[in-house]
Amino acid sequence: MPMVYIESLHFILILLGMKYPFWIIAAAYVAGITTAMCMGNCPVPSECLYGLLALLFLTAIVLYLCRWHRLLSVSIHLLVFACGMTLTFITPQPNRHEHRGMKDDGLASRAQEYLHARCAEADFGAPQRSVIEAMTLGRRTELTKETRQLFARAGVSHVLALSGMHISTIFIFLQYLLGYRIMNVVWQRRMNIIIALLLWAYAYIAGMPPSLVRAVTMCTFMAIGSVIERSIVSINSLVLSAIAMLLVNPRLIADIGFQLSYLSVVGIIVLGVPLCRLCPIERFAIARWTWYSVCISLVCWAFTAPLVTYTFGELSTIGIACNLCITLLASALIFTNCLWMLTAWLAPVAVLLNWIATIMLSMVEWFASLPFASVAYRPTLLQALLMYVVVACLTVLVRMNTRK
Repeated sequence: MPMVYIESLHFILILLGMKYPFWIIAAAYVAGITTAMCMGNCPVPSECLYGLLALLFLTAIVLYLCRWHRLLSVSIHLLVFACGMTLTFITPQPNRHEHRGMKDDGLASRAQEYLHARCAEADFGAPQRSVIEAMTLGRRTELTKETRQLFARAGVSHVLALSGMHISTIFIFLQYLLGYRIMNVVWQRRMNIIIALLLWAYAYIAGMPPSLVRAVTMCTFMAIGSVIERSIVSINSLVLSAIAMLLVNPRLIADIGFQLSYLSVVGIIVLGVPLCRLCPIERFAIARWTWYSVCISLVCWAFTAPLVTYTFGELSTIGIACNLCITLLASALIFTNCLWMLTAWLAPVAVLLNWIATIMLSMVEWFASLPFASVAYRPTLLQALLMYVVVACLTVLVRMNTRK
């Protein structure tokens, strides 16, 4: 389809220039997907849709030959919009009970079952084992309803879903394992590509959930940028990963996990990084880390709270404080689990892993037991949009002050 060639062209432009505003293409594509989903079933025959795509594609070629660049840009965005509608119409509606990631072909399932069996052989408690498997294998079937509610009430449900935090920890672990720090610059760049391939293998075993695919895709773009000696703009990398996932399945745009994952990362990029630069104490590492953690937790909470309250009707009021403690424990748990798997499942490492999981569960239970842990509130759609307007205004003010 023409969409593949158009997106390939923009991907090449990103790798060469790193400054192209790819979010405009993403906005047009998402608008096409949203329009198609609002329209429901396709009201016109597929032949008409393909004819429209061919007409827009030929128009773009003519405008390119005539060097009418402004009209060419408009035609490309219309083409992307039409492709978003077409792909949404021809993509079947997924089954409600179907796994949100890829379709399992047997190999990933066998790998997961083997790792699950090794975890079952260890002397873990049932709650500890369920949390360990959810945070490392993406296997959430063992989680009880009570455990899920505890994490949700404490505002740290994202810890149980494989995402950027998990990938960054595994990325650092692989760097130490492969001797990244003692290599020269050339071999470090090559090693980044190898680590990216290993992360894709891990994502395949974990079932390719959307949040994990987004994180691994961004790491891949960063690795490519290090090889070609270009600094890839983070927002472009984020948008590219979203486009890649929506090309495979446009209906992911309606998935709440997909939305929350990208909202939190967008918040970190556009507001979290500028806030971190305003750190009043730069000399002491502990104070600096505390400031960074508070800023990132606050930003993630601000960018996801309107959508969470609108969808679930409950708002966690202690999520920021709980995240400061749980994030460090979650990173330690993932790091220790990787070490445990690579050391032939040594008993002392297993004891340490079970101890970390126990502390995490106890801390989450304590935070969730507080009387003011969560507030029942469900805003209207207009109120949720107004919340995001306020967040956007605050973001603009912070960025203006940091530029000065």
